[in-house]
Amino acid sequence: MILIADFTAMISQMLGDWPLGTFIGVLLLFAVLLLAVLIAWGGFIAMDSWLLPRNRDIGKIVSKAFIPAHVQPILTYNAAINLTLPYPVYHSDDWSLCVEVDGRRDSLSVGEKDFNDFREGDNVIAEYVRGRLSGGLYIKSISYG
Repeated sequence: MILIADFTAMISQMLGDWPLGTFIGVLLLFAVLLLAVLIAWGGFIAMDSWLLPRNRDIGKIVSKAFIPAHVQPILTYNAAINLTLPYPVYHSDDWSLCVEVDGRRDSLSVGEKDFNDFREGDNVIAEYVRGRLSGGLYIKSISYG
């Protein structure tokens, strides 16, 4: 409880120190709220899909998507030279299949061989779990039946 009181006192002091303190205080507050949202979202996904028994049922491949390897530059601040520089982040090839089971859909990343073996409209045996809170579909694996 003392930690929360110290944090709120620090934020209110920063907000009173115009303009730099206000800017830093707002950024810090935004970062804390963003972190809380990310933790809540991760907790929801964990509660919704972890430690559930897997089901097997017939599914259908609805669509296929291929995203080629690419480099995405992300701007990062370098304090040593006091500049913002682009930092390249490499994303490898991604082959994904959208599978429908009982009217619900989920995408699954697969290897290139599986991507080429499966065709849109193929029936597959899907191993999946149903979300305990959302009822959503979480495909774990697929195979031909």
